[in-house]
Amino acid sequence: RINYNFDNRYLLGASFREDGSSRFGLNNQYGFFPSFSAAWRVSNENFFANAKKVIDDMKVRLSYGTVGNAEIGDYASMARYENKRLPFGKDMTTIVTLKSMANPDLRWEKSRQLDAGIDLSFFNGRIEFMADYYHKITTDLLYELQLPSNSGYEKTMTNLGKIRNQGFEFNLGWNESLNKDLSYGVSFLGTYNKNEVVEMGAESQVITGGTIHGGTYTSRTLAGYPIGGFWLIPTDGYFNSTEEVQAHQKDGVLIQPSAEPGDIRFKDTNNDGTINDEDRVYCGSPFPKFTYSINGNITYKNVDFSIGFQGVTGNKIYNATKLELTDVTRGTNYLASTLDYWTPENQNASSPRLIWTDPNRNARSESDRYLESGSYFRLRNLQVGYTLPTVWFHGFVQKARVYVN
Repeated sequence: RINYNFDNRYLLGASFREDGSSRFGLNNQYGFFPSFSAAWRVSNENFFANAKKVIDDMKVRLSYGTVGNAEIGDYASMARYENKRLPFGKDMTTIVTLKSMANPDLRWEKSRQLDAGIDLSFFNGRIEFMADYYHKITTDLLYELQLPSNSGYEKTMTNLGKIRNQGFEFNLGWNESLNKDLSYGVSFLGTYNKNEVVEMGAESQVITGGTIHGGTYTSRTLAGYPIGGFWLIPTDGYFNSTEEVQAHQKDGVLIQPSAEPGDIRFKDTNNDGTINDEDRVYCGSPFPKFTYSINGNITYKNVDFSIGFQGVTGNKIYNATKLELTDVTRGTNYLASTLDYWTPENQNASSPRLIWTDPNRNARSESDRYLESGSYFRLRNLQVGYTLPTVWFHGFVQKARVYVN
């Protein structure tokens, strides 16, 4: 590790490390992880003297570094076997079967990140501002790949793909002491992030996930989209009349031949005249686009008060609980919201018509009916405290504070 500081104006740093792990293949057990940083404290320059009446401190930062990930468990690169009990004749016999194929070329997962930022302080430290832009590329992701049955193995640990995360972070705060008894502070922190799969193991490779009952998947990971993005069949309201059912057709053939008024209309996105898996489209990301928090505190003499709020926006959540508890074909207890079902007099209902057999498959789990906004804003922390006067303890205790959180 090397650090250099010239006149508290120019700061440079560099580190070089090589790590080894027996978890990886014999050919790639070591990884090299360098990092570099530079900073310029502009406020210490002579030309900045006049600006110091307003800006107390200003520093510009730039860094680039690489880190590795080895969290795959032990023996992941080695061939593994397992015991199974199988019938031979009239007896159950224990046999050893192949489970995981060895991968002597398994290597470190690496993340390379570029960060550029600025720190500012105004009015004798009353206002502080920090902002950073980051660009992170993760390559050689460690992934347990399922193998075809004719290989003789179930799976193997491998490296594949490239993922990019980029965005910006900021922190704006105000702190002030009005007198010796009263002080307060407020701050606002925010992070914007965009997650994207740049490359998969193969150009056309798709990894499905979010599997629910019946083996239906709700998410896909593929190049050009975020990890685990939701791919679902879009809904388009209800059929409110027989005429609307008849109008939903392709070349004179009904797209949803089993539908009746009160059923959900699904979009034929590929225009092939039928509703199936080919109609799935990208419907949103599980990752928030923006995460933020607002915090405040105030102290008056020995009494202090703090409060914190947190929120996210821009992400989606698949509500599998709603799927399970509104599917009327199951013959179990339902959510009370199911009582708001479609009738000719209640066409803006939250649930389709009630029918035991569900011939239109209104409850199909691969639709966006159960996809909801994940955005929220909530009170995260609330605390009131009181610092006990030191005279009570006659010098035996320097500070004591009681609080309710």
